[in-house]
Amino acid sequence: MSNLWEFLLQTLSVSMTAALILFCKRIFADKLSYRWQYGIWTLFALRILLPVWMKRYVILPLPLFLETAKASVEVKLSSAYTGAYEPLSIRHIMPVCAGMPESVTDWLFVLYGVGIVICLFRYLVSYICLRIAVGRGKALSPEQEEKLWTVCEAYGLSRCHAVTIRGLSTAFVCGIIRPVLVLPEGTVDEKILLHELLHLKHRDVWQNLFWCVLRCLHWCNPFLWYVCNRIENDMESLCDSRVLERLEGEDRRLYGGILLSMASEKYARTPGTTSISNGGRNITRRIEALVRFRKYPKGMGLVSLCIALVLAIPTLAGTASTYDSDWHQPVTESALQRSMAMIRLYRCSTMAGALDTWAKGMMDSNGVCLAAALPLDRQAEITESLLEANRMPLYMTTPDPDLYWLNGASGYMIFNLTETAAETYEAWVAFDVAYHLDENGEKREDTDGISGSASLLIRVKVWDENGGWVAEETGERIYADCDYNQLPFPGSDVPCSRSMKAEGTSGTIIITELVEYEVDNTVETSFMGGLFPSAAFDSAPKPDAQFRYAKNHMGIEYDYCSSPTGNLPEAYVGMQNVILQDPADAEKLPFGEDDSFYFDEDKYLSSSGSSTGGIGWSNSLMREDGKRYALSWGSSDYFYDITGPISVDHGYAVMTFWDQKPLELFEIYEDGSTVKEVRNEG
Repeated sequence: MSNLWEFLLQTLSVSMTAALILFCKRIFADKLSYRWQYGIWTLFALRILLPVWMKRYVILPLPLFLETAKASVEVKLSSAYTGAYEPLSIRHIMPVCAGMPESVTDWLFVLYGVGIVICLFRYLVSYICLRIAVGRGKALSPEQEEKLWTVCEAYGLSRCHAVTIRGLSTAFVCGIIRPVLVLPEGTVDEKILLHELLHLKHRDVWQNLFWCVLRCLHWCNPFLWYVCNRIENDMESLCDSRVLERLEGEDRRLYGGILLSMASEKYARTPGTTSISNGGRNITRRIEALVRFRKYPKGMGLVSLCIALVLAIPTLAGTASTYDSDWHQPVTESALQRSMAMIRLYRCSTMAGALDTWAKGMMDSNGVCLAAALPLDRQAEITESLLEANRMPLYMTTPDPDLYWLNGASGYMIFNLTETAAETYEAWVAFDVAYHLDENGEKREDTDGISGSASLLIRVKVWDENGGWVAEETGERIYADCDYNQLPFPGSDVPCSRSMKAEGTSGTIIITELVEYEVDNTVETSFMGGLFPSAAFDSAPKPDAQFRYAKNHMGIEYDYCSSPTGNLPEAYVGMQNVILQDPADAEKLPFGEDDSFYFDEDKYLSSSGSSTGGIGWSNSLMREDGKRYALSWGSSDYFYDITGPISVDHGYAVMTFWDQKPLELFEIYEDGSTVKEVRNEG
C-alpha cells in the first residue's frame, strides 16, 4: 500500500470478508463443528494477506467507490503519494511512504504507518515484560510435577518447561521458540493442564502471534478489532471442544465451572501466549459453546468443506467488476467522475477492445470513450476539458473536423494490423464520410466534380500499458475519394500489407494483399412489432471485444501489355493462380478442360472465378476497339480465433495464357525484395 486510498480499500475489503464470515457463522453456529467455526477464519487471513484486486470485489464494488472518491478529493490537493487520475493498485499489504508527505491524505497515511509501529511496539513491550516475569517463576512443586506428567501420559501429549508464579489466577503458555507452561501456585486441576497442553500441541501460540500482527495492520479499524476478538475466542472454544472430546460425564460439567472461576483479563491478548482465560466478556460465549457441544458425525466434514469452498469464491476470488451499461454516456458531473474512475480501473482488456472503443469515441465525439482507449496520462486533460466545456451531453468533446460528415451507420473498418515494435502495433482505421473539407473548411469536390462518398483512414498505434490496452492516433491520415465499401479490395487507397511483383516475357504479374480485421458490431433491430427484422451497427463501445475474424484480401493483376517482346495475344488472354502453401501446389496448374475454364465468347467479354480446389482464374477477349486493360482477379481468405495480427507468408503460382495456350508459370514468393520466377517450357 502506498497511499491512504489503498489502505482504505484494503481494510474495507477485509471488513466485507469478515462481515460475510460472521453472517455465515451465525447461520451455522449450532450446525457445524468448532473446527469449522475457527478454521473458516483462514479465508479472512488470506484476504488480509492478499492485495485487493481492482477488477473484483467482495459484496460491494469498493474499488470503484474509492477510485471515484479519490479523484474528487485529490484533484483539489497536491499529494506526493498519489494523483487524482492515478488508478488504485495495491501490490503489497505493508505501507510504504515514497517521500515526504505534502497533503492531508499523505499525512493521514503517515499517521497510519506510525500507528502500526506503536501497536507492534506495545505488543513487544508487553511480551518482554511477560517473559521477564516468567523467567522469575519457580519450579513446579512435586505434586504439580506429578500431575503434569500424569496428564501427559494419560492423553499422549508432550510437555514443555513449566513454572509457577505467585498471585497468578490463570494458566497459560508463553513463548514462541521455547514455550513455557505457566501455572498458579497451589493445586491445579488436570483439566486446566489438559487445555494448555492442547494449545501447545496445536501450536496455538504461533496463531495468536499471527492474529496480533494482523490486528496491528488494521489498528484504526474498530470492526476488525472486534473480529480479532471473535477469532481468539473461537480458537479458545476449539481448544475447549478438544478438551471435552477427551472428558466424560461429570468432568465435562465441572470444566465449565473452572472457566467461570478463571474469568480474568490478564494476559488475554499478549502476543506469543495462550491462556485458558481470554477475558471475562468472552467466557460467556465459550460457556454457551460448551452447552451446545456434541460430537458431529464424520459425514459433516465433507459438508463443512463444501461450505468453506463456496465461501472462498466471493471472499478470495470476489465478484468480477463490469462496465455499467451507460458508462460511456454520463449525464451528470458525478456520473462522469464515476465513468472516469471505472475506465481507470478496468481498462480495455484486448487489442480489439481498445481499437473499437477508440473508433467509436472518434465517431461519436465521445470524450469518455476516448479516455477509455487513450493512455492514462491523457485522462486528466480530457476530464478537465469536458467539465470546463459543460456541453450537453456532458461526455461530448469537440468533433474532429474530418469527421463532420460521418456516416455512422457504416461503422468503421480496421486494416493491416502489424507489429512495429515489441508489444506495439499499428493499424489503419477507416471511416465513411460523405466528403472531405478543404483547408478553408469548405466541401471538397471529388475528382469527377460530383459530391459523393469518400473515406478517411487514420493510422493508429496500439499497445499494452501496464495491463490495459490503449490506442492513439499517430498523426498520419489518408483522405480517400473512393467509396467506403470499396476499401477492402486491393487497388483501393488503403496501403497494402504485402506487395509482390514478377516480370516475364508474357508481361508482369503484380500481387497485392491487405488484411481486414472485424469486430462483431452487429445488433439485431426490428420495427412493426418484429415483422421486419434487420441488422444495424452497434455504437456502444466494447472494451473487452474480440476480433470476429480477419480477412486477407488478395488481388492479382496481369499486365500483358508490358511484355518486353512487344507481342500481344491475338484474341484471348487469361491466367490461373493458386496459393503456394507448399511448392508442390504449383503442379495443380494448368487446371480444367475447355468447358470448365474457358468461357462462351458469344456471351461474355470476360469472366473470372474460383474452383473448389482453390484454383482462381480470370480471362478476357481482346477488344475490337484496340484498348488494352490489365487482367485482374481477387479473393479473400478468412482467419478465425485471432487476438492479434495474422501472419501471411505463402507464395503464389500464376500461369498465363495467350489465345487459350499456356505460356508461362510464375512462382512468386516474398523473400525480402527477391521474387522467384519459373519459366514453363510446355
